[in-house]
Amino acid sequence: MKIFSGQAKATKTIPDAVFAEGVAQMLADRLRDVTRRDFADALWVGADTPMDKNIARLDRRDIAFEGENERFPFPEASLDLIVVNGALHTLNDLPGALVQMRRALKPDGLFLAALPGGETHHALRESLMRVEAAGGKGAAARMHPTIDLQSWAALLQRAGFALPVADTEAKTIFYKDFKRMLRDIKNSGEGLRLAQSPPYPGHDFWDAVAADYQERHQTPDGLLPARIEILFGIGWGPAESQQKPQRPGTAQQRLADALQARGH
Repeated sequence: MKIFSGQAKATKTIPDAVFAEGVAQMLADRLRDVTRRDFADALWVGADTPMDKNIARLDRRDIAFEGENERFPFPEASLDLIVVNGALHTLNDLPGALVQMRRALKPDGLFLAALPGGETHHALRESLMRVEAAGGKGAAARMHPTIDLQSWAALLQRAGFALPVADTEAKTIFYKDFKRMLRDIKNSGEGLRLAQSPPYPGHDFWDAVAADYQERHQTPDGLLPARIEILFGIGWGPAESQQKPQRPGTAQQRLADALQARGH
C-alpha cells in the first residue's frame, strides 16, 4: 500500500531549518563519541554536517532511496558508516529500508539515524483536530505520521542490526509567530508528504488553528513553544568479533552508553 508520495519526498531539505540543522549537529556529536574508529566509506543522508577527521570518504545525499520501490543503491557490504538525518519516516516500507541499509554495511560497520518521534508538534496536532471537529468535519491527515520509541527499537531489531540501541531526546523551540512555525516545518522537509493529501482548507482554517494554538500555549512574552522529539537509533553490521546481547531489551538502553561501550 502506497502511503507517501515519491514526488513530495524528493523535495530538498533546506539546510538551515531549525529541525534539520539541530538534529544534524546532534548526530555529529554522537558520531564523535565513537572516538577511536576510522571510516573509509561513509554515507550521510540529509542536512549537511562538516566532514569529521576520522572519515576518509563521505558521500552526501538529500535522498538515498531511488524510485517508487525505494531501492537503496549501494552494494552489499560496501559502507563502513551510514548516517541518516530524517527521511526514514517518509518511506512506505521502513522495515525493508532498514534491512537494505543493514545489508549495505560492512561487518562491524555503523548505522546511525534520527527521525521525528511521536511527541513532535503534538500540540499543533491537537489544535488541528479541535478546529476540524468544531467545523463538523472529520480530522484529516495534515501532519506527518510518526512512530514511538518502542516501535522504533523493534524495527531496528527486526532489521537484523547487531547490538541495536534506540534512544530519544526532546527539546522545545520557541517561535515569534505561528507562520514562522509552519514555515520551519515545511522548510525542514517535515511537511505533509502523503500520496493522497487532503485539499488545502483555506486561510480561515489556518487562522482558526493559529488562534487555538496561541490561546492555549502562548507564553507571557508572546512566544509560541513547540515540542520536538527526536528518535535516535544505532546498529552495527553483524560481525563474529562482536559481543552478544546479555538480556532482552538492550535496544532501549541509553544511546550515549552504547556509543561509549563500542568505541575502539
